[in-house]
Amino acid sequence: MLDENEIVARVRSRFANENADEDLFTSGTNVVPGKPVRVVSREGMPVYWIVPLAAENEIVGMATVSVSGTITSVSAFQNEAGNNEYAGFFHTPPLHMLDDISRSFNGATLSKPVMSYDRTPERWGWMVEVRTEPPVRVFIVPGGWSVCAEGAEYGYE
Repeated sequence: MLDENEIVARVRSRFANENADEDLFTSGTNVVPGKPVRVVSREGMPVYWIVPLAAENEIVGMATVSVSGTITSVSAFQNEAGNNEYAGFFHTPPLHMLDDISRSFNGATLSKPVMSYDRTPERWGWMVEVRTEPPVRVFIVPGGWSVCAEGAEYGYE
């Protein structure tokens, strides 16, 4: 499996061609790959990488890269000027959401968040387990959080 540096190098080379993904990003935009985040299955096995794409100090999109290093998709985010809801999200879920989840379960402790996906790899986000009896899985996306349906699998392949 490739390491973070090799993943970044692959994404960087994609944008070295000035015509690469010109339909996604404004012409002349200097897109720079950020720190990759490994997405894991329920069993904790690496499934793919998400690489945030930055331009002018804002996260403007992301690339997904297979564990073998193939860039499988590149997407642009539709951010309003000054509203960069993805800033920092790829490295840790928002603290206010973690606090809200804990409060919603009477102060229960939470597991360490892992980047995973909800039923299909296209539905990526942070998963935490609320340490209640029985445990409850919660899925966090940039816009909020939700409780996984009882018996629902996350990171299902």
